[in-house]
Amino acid sequence: MQTLTNFNCKMKTVFAFFMLAVLVSGLSAQTTLPVNKVTGKVDYRFTIPVNGNVSNKEAYEMATNWFSTHTKEFTRSNVSVAPQNMSGVNPSRLAEVEHEFKNTAPVQSFDPSSNRMTVRVVTKYFGENGGTIHALYLQYYMIVTVENHQITCELTDFRYNHFNERSFQFKRILNWGNSTSLDPVATLEYVVENEQSHAEFGKFYAFLNKDLNRMIENFSTAVKTKGALALN
Repeated sequence: MQTLTNFNCKMKTVFAFFMLAVLVSGLSAQTTLPVNKVTGKVDYRFTIPVNGNVSNKEAYEMATNWFSTHTKEFTRSNVSVAPQNMSGVNPSRLAEVEHEFKNTAPVQSFDPSSNRMTVRVVTKYFGENGGTIHALYLQYYMIVTVENHQITCELTDFRYNHFNERSFQFKRILNWGNSTSLDPVATLEYVVENEQSHAEFGKFYAFLNKDLNRMIENFSTAVKTKGALALN
């Protein structure tokens, strides 16, 4: 029989998960990137509350297991077709680029003493025909920490390489607004400060926001499934 206490617990779990989803969906709708006003860095931070009955050590072990067994989550793209299957691609140069951005072992380090791990994430973004963004390969890092019954995921240190989507040679990013161009290898902060085609870059920003939120949602769903989501 479902008691009132059990019903309230279930509703609290739903509410906690709903509030996380609201925060996630709010960010994903934006066409700007979250820039830390103090550091000037593009910085995403997500916090997942953990049930008080679950120790920090247990939550950390659960997190390390998920991140270690869901490696495909950390190579992402805005297209479903693999670059190798795109028409007119230079196969030898593409192979070099793909090797550089290979991410089969995304977890870079574990530190059980501080309940902390570092995860490498790669995103491959292909722009629209006729646009200034061609093949933009991002790599960045997620710092995952478990403390005070919270799992915090911070994504930072975003760097990109920009290539021609056929030859996969480095290509500068044109600024149609003032006839300048952006370096083919730089930080994401450099793009935010210097891009002049916001209609196009806004689509890229919106995709990145939505996609990173989806990745965190997948992890938070696993936390919920394990019964470890806090009943706030």
